[in-house]
Amino acid sequence: MKVLIVASYNYGKYSPFVSEQAESVKGLNIQIDYFPVKGKGVFGYLKNRKGLLFKIEEYHPDIIHAHYGLSGLLANLQREVPVVTTFHGSDIHSGGIWLLLSKICMYLSAFNIFVSRRIYETAKYKKSNYAILPCGTDTHTFFELPKDEARNDLGWEQSGKYVLFAGAFENNLKSATKLFSVLL
Repeated sequence: MKVLIVASYNYGKYSPFVSEQAESVKGLNIQIDYFPVKGKGVFGYLKNRKGLLFKIEEYHPDIIHAHYGLSGLLANLQREVPVVTTFHGSDIHSGGIWLLLSKICMYLSAFNIFVSRRIYETAKYKKSNYAILPCGTDTHTFFELPKDEARNDLGWEQSGKYVLFAGAFENNLKSATKLFSVLL
């Protein structure tokens, strides 16, 4: 089976969970290739249509797996290859035009994946072609420890308060400088 992954590449790389998913199916007789979406907003994504059509013609995928609503909408602008769209949250929780475009994408996609029940419920999706599948966790790398042991290992104060962000480091709200100014 040949899968074409369509996802944002605006920061010169794919989100870690996109590439980790692709790596996890290696050895299962699944070929993976990527189409990097470069551009922001509806018009930025639409500018990728011609390149995507060329990639589909060149690669001949059996299925397209799009990450986020706008990538799914772009992927669905062709109707020859079935599209599976994964909704990660910001595409749904942002509301407004982004939710509307994501809903259009849901109805065009052959199958939809919501990474949490909350995202699914916010989307108010009514058809049966979906699953709720959280992104996986590598349990060899990430595992639970007692709080005091984890804080000792990290050299953190036992009574300190910490705020952690898992991604989007380019987002000013999540930068350390901004965070410390808010906490002080």
